[in-house]
Formats: sequence, structure tokens, C-alpha cells
Amino acid sequence: MAQPRRAAPAAQPRRAAPAAQPRRAAPAAQPRRAATAAQPRRAATAAQPRRAATAAQPRRAATAAQPRRAATAAQPRRAAPAAQPRRAATAAQPRRAAPAAQPRRAASGDSGAATASGDSGAATASGDSGAATASGDSGAATASGYSGAATASGTRGAATASGDSGAATASGDSGAATASGDSGAATASGDSGAATASGDSGAATASGTRGAATASGTRGAATASGTRGAATASGYSGAATASGRHSTASATGFDGRARGIDGAALFLVYRDEKSDGDDFGRILHARAAIVGKDGIKPDTWYSLDASGSIVEAD
Repeated sequence: MAQPRRAAPAAQPRRAAPAAQPRRAAPAAQPRRAATAAQPRRAATAAQPRRAATAAQPRRAATAAQPRRAATAAQPRRAAPAAQPRRAATAAQPRRAAPAAQPRRAASGDSGAATASGDSGAATASGDSGAATASGDSGAATASGYSGAATASGTRGAATASGDSGAATASGDSGAATASGDSGAATASGDSGAATASGDSGAATASGTRGAATASGTRGAATASGTRGAATASGYSGAATASGRHSTASATGFDGRARGIDGAALFLVYRDEKSDGDDFGRILHARAAIVGKDGIKPDTWYSLDASGSIVEAD
């Protein structure tokens, strides 16, 4: 009557345990598969930071700009020689243009000035009171106008003053100074220089060693002040002075006279003034003397008389 055993199997606790199924839920979460789905390492390769660096190519852009090639393309240095400032200076040729233009040679007006400063240059002043100067070696200066001044300062230069009261000066060695006008003055100050005054009352002076001074005009004066210089007065009433050491003075014209320092040599001539024709001016007497000997005094004028004697001149 009391059936206790049938109630026990009705509860069935064991069937509820498998219904919960806790272990099946664990694999459903799948934490490890989510980790592989994220794939952090694959994303790193997909981003490819290193490939982007090569794609940007900063170094290739630097070579593409080519700053150095642009510098050579501009070629600033090539443009500098193309301008050729120095060639333009030589092309201008200021020294060649000076003798070619010859503005001072063409100074034919009064008070003109001509200057040739280059070697072998030529300067000519043809106007009155003109000044011509040749400062280069072997240069030639000519002043043809009245009161003109010609100066040749270079070696072997030639200075000529052809107008009255002109002055010619050759200051270089072996230079030649000529004053052909009346009252002109020619001076050769260089060694072996030659000074010639051919006009009346002209004055020629050779102050350099072995210089030669000649006064060929009437009342001309020639002076040799340099060592072993020679002064010659060949014109009428000319006067020759030997003021340099071991120098000579010659008076070869009519009524000429000469003087010198102690030790200088004097050469005097007396010419025939009375005869006519070819005999006029013939040499009748000639004498030579040394200053300081036979009563010849220094710095005293001497001439010859009609008898050929050396006498003091006024």
C-alpha cells in the first residue's frame, strides 16, 4: 500500500545536467580564432611602410630637381668671358688712337700743345706759342710757330724749334735739340747730346758729357758745360764757351771769340773780310791755345787780330 520506491524515479535530476551544456558554450566564444582574425602581423605587411618609403622616392626627387645641373645650364662663368671687358680695352687701343688721331699734331692754331708720350712718338705744334713734347725714347718734337717750345726728354729724342724765339730741349742721352729761328735756344742736357742754334742771336747749350753745342747764326752763342763737351760758334760775331772739364771752344766765324775754364782748349780763326768773290771769307790765320798756359786766362774772351795774334776781346 505504501509505494515509496515509485516516487524516486519521477524527480530525474540527472537529465537536467546535460541540458545546460556549459562546455559547448566555451568553444562557441572561440577567443583564439578572434586573435587570428585580427591578424596584426598581416596588417603590418599590408601597410608596407617600407614600400611607401620607396614609392615616395625622396632621393629620386632630389636628382630630378638637379640644382647642380641648373647651375651649369645658367653658365655664369661662360657669360663672363663672353663679355670680354679686357678684349674691349685692347680693341679701344687708347695708345694707338693717340698717334692715329693726332689731335696734338693737328694743333696748328696759336698756343697749341702737342705731346707724344709713347716710344718713337712724334709731336708737332705749328701754331705760335705752341708747345711740343716728345717724352718717349726716339721721339720727335717740333714747334714751328713763333715762341714755340719743343722738348724731347727720351733717349735719342729730337726737339726742333723753328720759329723765332723758340726753345728746343733734348734732355735724354744722344738727343738732338735744334733752334733754327732767330733768338732761339737749343739745349742738349743728356750725354752725347747735340744742341744747335742756327738763327741769329741763337743760343746752343750742351750740358751733358761729350755734348756738342753749335751756334751758326749771327751773334750766336754756343756753350759746352759738360765734361769733354764741344762748343762751336760759326756765325758772324759768334761766341763759344767751354765751361765743362776738358772741354773745347771754337770760334770759326767772322769776328768770333772764345773762352774757357782752366785746362780748356780754345780754337780761333781769322777770316778775310776784304777780298771779293771766292776769296771772301778765306781763313788767313788759325790759332789754338790752352787756358792757363802762355798767358791765356780763364773765363776771358779771346779772338785773333789781323796779324794772327791772340788778343783779348771786348
